[in-house]
Amino acid sequence: LHYAHDKVGADGKPLEIVHRDISPSNVLVSYDGAVKLVDFGIARAGTRPGKTTQSGLKGKIAYMSPEQCRSNGRLDRRSDIFSVGMLLYELTTGQPPFTGESEYQVLEQIVNRDAPSPRTIVPEYPEMLERIVLTALARDPATRFPTALALQTALEDFAHERRLRVSPLVLSRLMSTLFPERLEEWDEAKSQGAFFVEQHVVRTLIEAGKAADGVPDAPDAPDAPELPPPPLSDDDPTAVTGPPPADGTPPPRRASAPRVVT
Repeated sequence: LHYAHDKVGADGKPLEIVHRDISPSNVLVSYDGAVKLVDFGIARAGTRPGKTTQSGLKGKIAYMSPEQCRSNGRLDRRSDIFSVGMLLYELTTGQPPFTGESEYQVLEQIVNRDAPSPRTIVPEYPEMLERIVLTALARDPATRFPTALALQTALEDFAHERRLRVSPLVLSRLMSTLFPERLEEWDEAKSQGAFFVEQHVVRTLIEAGKAADGVPDAPDAPDAPELPPPPLSDDDPTAVTGPPPADGTPPPRRASAPRVVT
């Protein structure tokens, strides 16, 4: 996120990119422990010519900043930091800071109320972590962390203070514990080549999108039909021959799996 915020254009000037849709469905965790922020589809560069305001609500209301909810001014990176604070709050307490029977009620709370103390939900919640989360969720952008890097530094200081092991390796071990069957599918797909890896990734993203939208999981899709092998040339080194048929007809030849260039 900090990388996107600090991105500069060809002229060397900051692009002032704001993601505007940081939410659980846009944060992906790979089986090897990498965390990816995706879907910059509604991101906006603050330096776009002729664009001084940002009209209309874009993004998921439950994770918007107060200034994004008002939709009456120019957003900067601190709006995304508020959204990350929403994620942190939900990850560490098990529920979002603002709830309501309608999106309007949630929006009204985000704009007019401070986030409740996490310790009202989890009594043993660490005080140091609470300060970090509530700073990220400050309604006034001027009192939030100024950058995503500053927020990351505060979280790493907390992890060091509590002797928490934080690394891609630790996260990959957790993923293997949570999703052992998926990890086996992933390893099998990798062993079969790029085509099957791509199929596995697409299926995973589709299923993740359905779960995020509250749609019941669909039954497992049938295996993809096998692609016909490409025509073989006489000098194909991958051809496999068997014993010649009794009638003397040349034996069939089989090619290796088709290569997929991406």
